[in-house]
Parts: sequence; C-alpha cells; structure tokens
Amino acid sequence: MTVSFTPNTVTVKDIPLRIGPPTREELLVYYPAKFTWIQLKTFVNSGDLGLLKRDRKLQERYDEWAIGIKEEYGTIGEAWCSFDYTRLVNGKTK
Repeated sequence: MTVSFTPNTVTVKDIPLRIGPPTREELLVYYPAKFTWIQLKTFVNSGDLGLLKRDRKLQERYDEWAIGIKEEYGTIGEAWCSFDYTRLVNGKTK
C-alpha cells in the first residue's frame, strides 16, 4: 500500500491546535518530521537513539494534558502491571 501526502493540502488555518494528545493532522502541521525514514533506520541500526526524543513543545503539551488526567483518574499507567504483561506475552487471556 502506498500513501502519498502533499504537505500543502493542510495549513495552520485549516487545523486548530487543541489540547491533549495531538491528532495526525496536528502532528503534520505543527510538529513536522525531523528525520527521514532512512535516517531513523540508521539511528536504530546503529543503536544511537539519543536524537529520538519527543519535540519540546509536544512534550510540554503532553505534560499539561497528563496533569489533568492524573487529577481526574489518579494515575496514567497504573492499569497494567508486570503480571498482566507476563500473561499477555504468554498468550493467556484469563
């Protein structure tokens, strides 16, 4: 399957910047890719993942969103535990 995208089809005027996790369109417009697929493959194959960090503005957005989620639910990632992961990896559903 081939997917083509022309960056000029969407602009900042077309896509409002919301709060919380960004949509695909927001990522394309407000947080453009920093690396090509070839560069990413090179980083991964070399084991040098130091450059692969979340965009600073995107991290700030996530941190603000996470505060609200933690206030509402108490935590973000407590639903899973190592026992659940082990069962999932071993193919056990109950």
